[in-house]
Amino acid sequence: MGEEAVLVLVVDDDIALADMIQSMLKHYGYRVRTTSDSREALELARSLMPDLILCDTIMPGQTGGEVVFSLKADAATAHIPVILMTGGARTFEEIACAGFLGKPFTPTELKAAVENVLRVRVKTGGP
Repeated sequence: MGEEAVLVLVVDDDIALADMIQSMLKHYGYRVRTTSDSREALELARSLMPDLILCDTIMPGQTGGEVVFSLKADAATAHIPVILMTGGARTFEEIACAGFLGKPFTPTELKAAVENVLRVRVKTGGP
């Protein structure tokens, strides 16, 4: 899977942070779509079928954990890996996500987290 073909959906109610993540990922050659709304994130996941979703844990409406549960409950989106981004303690160990990214994070940490999940996905033959 070439990086230029990879689409990442970024879900964070902090629009400035979402824009910064988008800029970093675009710098690394990824296509990026952002949203600050958890419900829109579910709609975008179904319509765009991103290769990866980066999702904040604490948002108005549904939490990041609830977004993961909704994605996993839908056969059309269950295969999409999700990295939860959190500024607090990891209290979501039971959530079937692909990983966690602690806030604040560096561009290098972001890149490593994304590449690690995408590498695992390719090795396991994910869609």
